[in-house]
Amino acid sequence: MTILYALIAIAAGFYVELRVFWIVRFFGHLDWAERYLGPGGSYTAWRIIGIILIVAGFWEIGSSL
Repeated sequence: MTILYALIAIAAGFYVELRVFWIVRFFGHLDWAERYLGPGGSYTAWRIIGIILIVAGFWEIGSSL
């Protein structure tokens, strides 16, 4: 079951990476990201979230084997 959750996290991370522009248009800009990461910070924040999901998924697969 853990591997299933990890695969879902990896798929969600890749989806975030592929659809970052749609996600920002749908949810709007993140004010804190624009303030601390500069112009375009919302896109950067969503990309970081996607990368964290991918890494966490692979980490979970590695720890469950």
